Amino acid sequence: RMSDKISRLSSFCEQGKFKVDESVEDTCIDLINYSFLLLAYLRSRSVDMPQVSVASESSSKGVVYFATGFKDNGMMPILDEVIQSAESLRRHSPDIPITVFTDEPVDREDLFDNILPLLESTDTRLDVGPDIVEMSSRCQLYREQWMVFTGWKLFAATLSPYEKTLFLDSDTFILNPIDSLFETSHEFLAAADSDMPRVPFNAGVFYFNETGRDFVRVWAENWFASASKGTLAIDQEFEAEAFELYNLKYRKKLDWEL
Repeated sequence: RMSDKISRLSSFCEQGKFKVDESVEDTCIDLINYSFLLLAYLRSRSVDMPQVSVASESSSKGVVYFATGFKDNGMMPILDEVIQSAESLRRHSPDIPITVFTDEPVDREDLFDNILPLLESTDTRLDVGPDIVEMSSRCQLYREQWMVFTGWKLFAATLSPYEKTLFLDSDTFILNPIDSLFETSHEFLAAADSDMPRVPFNAGVFYFNETGRDFVRVWAENWFASASKGTLAIDQEFEAEAFELYNLKYRKKLDWEL
């Protein structure tokens, strides 16, 4: 509606008259009212969701979590599990910045350096051919919809505010300092999976630098491309193909294995 009002004012400025039965004053007042409605809506969202906090440029390394939905039993919010994981990280590596992408309200500024809200992303409908998978913050009760979140996890990883990123799943528990991981010369680092070569690595813990981010982006794009054609699977099912696509796109192979 704001676009309609602006278009009418633009036409009036060019032609000197309105094509509709409405005065210039009424149009301006309507535009103001719509602006107030938009502002009220945005403020109402910010009450429940934390403001986006962008990491400073000096933060060259950090850990990223993705927290949305519930565990398989439907009882424990993944955000609670992320908090437990982040607390274990703080105990052993207190100086490493931590970012969490979440659609839940978070009141732990003492724990997270950046809280990046997933506002509209979890309300997005993803076209998967004949079916529509509706994004929901409570959809882990359904395996197919949980697979959708694994794709969004990869997308969140590509948005890491750090030059060197360690992505951790919510069920990761830190037992020792991890600072030395950021000193690796690898572009992408992960632990080989027991199901190699079909599944090259465990997707619950992986490290990447700015070059390795290109691989994570290819990995995420491959997942979404497959999902749009009706093929849904967990993130690990797309790893081997993502390596091949990365090799073709960038003419290089990643030295990745931990």
